[in-house]
Amino acid sequence: MSEFNDKILGMDAEKGGWVLVVLGLIINLCLGSVYAWSVFVAPLTAYFTTTLGQSVMVNEILLPFSVFLAFFAIAVPFTGKYIEKYGPRNITI
Repeated sequence: MSEFNDKILGMDAEKGGWVLVVLGLIINLCLGSVYAWSVFVAPLTAYFTTTLGQSVMVNEILLPFSVFLAFFAIAVPFTGKYIEKYGPRNITI
């Protein structure tokens, strides 16, 4: 009877699987970090109004967030083409 020699990232399957879990967590944190922009809206509005003396609208403060989400949405279909060609691991790296 032959033994299975399963390796993930050059480690035993039990340890390598946990590395993949941690890497997946890091990837999701990076992708979701843009949503932390809402934390900066109030301080930015206060800075522009009190320190700089400018009146700003909400849409002006949210412009960087909106631009990022637009580029993110545009990039997703193009990324799908490359995932089929190069594989998800290479694209993620």
